[in-house]
Amino acid sequence: MTESTIVMAQFQAEGIDTDSIQDFIAEYEDLYQAAEKTILDLEHHPEDSELLNALFRAIHTIKGNCGYLAITPLIELLQELESLLHLIRTGDMVFSPLVGDITLLIMDRCSTFLAQLQQYFSVNYDAALFKLIETQLKDVFTSASELRPTFLSHLLMTLDPSTVGDVALTDTQNSALVNGFSDDLQFVYEAALTTQNRTSYWHGRLDRVISLLLKLNDSIENGLDHESLIAAVCIHDISMAFLPSSLLNKPEQLTQQEFLQMREHVPLAVRMAKNFQYWDQTRQILEDHHEHLDGSGYPYGKQGAEIYIGAQMLAIVHAYEAITHGYSRDISRKRPLMRAVMELNRHIDYQFNRSLVEAFMKVIRP
Repeated sequence: MTESTIVMAQFQAEGIDTDSIQDFIAEYEDLYQAAEKTILDLEHHPEDSELLNALFRAIHTIKGNCGYLAITPLIELLQELESLLHLIRTGDMVFSPLVGDITLLIMDRCSTFLAQLQQYFSVNYDAALFKLIETQLKDVFTSASELRPTFLSHLLMTLDPSTVGDVALTDTQNSALVNGFSDDLQFVYEAALTTQNRTSYWHGRLDRVISLLLKLNDSIENGLDHESLIAAVCIHDISMAFLPSSLLNKPEQLTQQEFLQMREHVPLAVRMAKNFQYWDQTRQILEDHHEHLDGSGYPYGKQGAEIYIGAQMLAIVHAYEAITHGYSRDISRKRPLMRAVMELNRHIDYQFNRSLVEAFMKVIRP
C-alpha cells in the first residue's frame, strides 16, 4: 500500500453564500441517510439493480451538488467512487460488505469536510490523503478482477487504519479483568477463555466484550455488580461453545431448524448460572439478552422495561462486537467504528434501548 505524506491544503468557500451551503448540506444529509439504508439493504441483496441504481444516483447527486458549488476536493473524490459503483451497477463487479464500508467511510469523510465548511467557510484537509484515496479507488476499477479484493482491502486500510489485521489474530488480551473476584468467577473465566478456540472469529472476543460491558455499566446510573456482569459474559460463551462445530462455523445463513438449535444456548446458560446462588443478576442477564424492546425477541417475547437492564446492555455490546470484529461468518476482518454506530442506531427503539445506545456511543468514541 502506498504511504501518504501529510500535505495540508485549504479550500475556501469563495462566492458561496450561506443559504446555498445550508441548502446543500440539508440535501446531503438526506442523501447520506438514504445511502446508509441502501448499503445495509444491498448487503442482503447485492444484485438488486434498483438498490444499486439508488446508491449510484445518491453519490452522483452529491457530486453534482459539489460541482454546482465548486467544492473541488470532494468532486474528485466522489467521481472515483462513482466510477467504482458504476462498475458494480453494470455487473462487472459484485457489491460486497467491503465496498459498503468503503462507501460509508468516504461519505463520512465528506461529512467532516462539509461540517467544517459550514462552520468556517474554509476547510483545512490532507490533500495527499485525498489524492491517495482517489488513486486507490482508480486502482480498483482499472485492475484485473482477481486483484480487486486486494486493492479494496488497501483502500479500506487507508480510510480507516483501525481495520488493519485479521480478526482471528488481533486484539487478544492477557486480561486481569477478574483479579480480586471470587474463585467461582475465576473458574468460569478460565473456562470461557478456552472456548475462544472453538471458532476463529471468537479469538480475543471475551475480554473485549467484558471491558466494553463494564464501561457501559459504569457510565449509567445504578449500574449492576461487576462480578455478575463478567459471569454473564463468561457463561454465555461457554454455553455457545456446546453448540456443534458445524453450526458455529457454517458459512451460509442458518436454516430455521438450525436457528432454533442456536437458541438453545439461552436455557443452557440460565441453568449454568443457577448453580451459583449469588449470581441472580447473572441469571437474569442471560435469560433476557435476546429479548427485543418491541417484543420480537426470545425466549419469552418480553417488551420494554420487562427486559432486565443488564441484558439490554449485553445485547448492545454483543451487537457491536459482531459488527466490528467479523462475528458474522462471511467477514473475517475488523469493520469501521462508524459501521457499528450506524447499525446500532438503526435498531434503536425496537431492538435496543435508546438511552443505553447513546451512553454506549460515548464509551466507544475515541
